[in-house]
Amino acid sequence: MKKALLILLVLFSFSMAQESLNLNDAIAIALENNYNIRVTKSDQRVAEIQNSWGTVGLFPTIDLSASSNRKWSFSDVDPGDSEQDVVSGGVDLRWLLFDGFSVHINKSKLNLFEELSAGNTAVVIEQTIQDVILAYYAVLLDREKLAVAKTLMELSEDRYNYQTERQQLGSQTTYDVLQAQNSFLEDKGRFMLQEVAYKNAVRNLNFLMAEQPEKLWSFDVEFSVDPKQYDVSVLREKMLADNRTLKNQFISQQMLEKDVALQRAAWSPTLSLGANYATSD
Repeated sequence: MKKALLILLVLFSFSMAQESLNLNDAIAIALENNYNIRVTKSDQRVAEIQNSWGTVGLFPTIDLSASSNRKWSFSDVDPGDSEQDVVSGGVDLRWLLFDGFSVHINKSKLNLFEELSAGNTAVVIEQTIQDVILAYYAVLLDREKLAVAKTLMELSEDRYNYQTERQQLGSQTTYDVLQAQNSFLEDKGRFMLQEVAYKNAVRNLNFLMAEQPEKLWSFDVEFSVDPKQYDVSVLREKMLADNRTLKNQFISQQMLEKDVALQRAAWSPTLSLGANYATSD
């Protein structure tokens, strides 16, 4: 009785440990926990902050400085030491009025860099979603394969037991029993290999979702195939219009063109305004 209660308790704990997981939940968990997405979002935020006219030097800069010194002096004529505090300060103003349009070129480059950072974030998110979808359906497929392998193993085991009983009754030869045993062992080996493949598929899904490798899930969705017919021309148009990777390549090319423009602007004359004021007391 105690053993039965213990087995029921273990089975109940095992079932409670398995949470139901559908595809939408798997994608949501992966998008929330994925480290690469967090990094790219941080880079995108940095690019947004840096994209300002102040970063490229459009506005004047003002530098303030202040210092305090204490001096001691000694004279042979007037005995005794003298002590004096000296406080000094200054203001330095610099304003770049013209530099061959480098300011506007750098601002355009920052705009492109911000757009590129957003594109990189989109690429990482799209890649994560794709990996999770493939991993999720790989789990469902391996689960179906595992069920088929288990059915074949059970059928081979029944056949082996049937042949063994017939041998004991004297109506079956040893060769037939060994042949049935060999088939059963082969099917059992396939089942064990498929069980390992299924566990590896679940572990890979947990890795993409940044969950613990031993995390157990209950997959209530049945594996189904819905074949569709696709038009190559339509797919090509969608690829050229919506492919985020291609858009990022175009943006990178535009940034290289901005670098060439900056090199040309370096040969242009520059005009700057400066003022300085210093005082001491």
